[in-house]
Amino acid sequence: MQKNNKKALICFLIGLILVVISYFLPENLLMAFTNLRPFGLATIIIAPFCGLFGIGYAIKEKAWLLLFLNLILINSFPIYLMFAYYLATPH
Repeated sequence: MQKNNKKALICFLIGLILVVISYFLPENLLMAFTNLRPFGLATIIIAPFCGLFGIGYAIKEKAWLLLFLNLILINSFPIYLMFAYYLATPH
């Protein structure tokens, strides 16, 4: 990885760390402010913004792997819903 790929990587890592941390936070942490749970807030609002900034930096830096990883970060909520639906439905 080159030296100039730091911004796209930092955006991806910030989004990923926030999603992982928010998974372990208590569900009623934000009930005084919003009805969203911390994981929902992270996957619906925060992670897509980190991913958008990361995609912009990845295109600028021509870091195609980071572009793909930031696309996954943008789609973290639909990916989570897909896995949750798959695990919750009987087969």
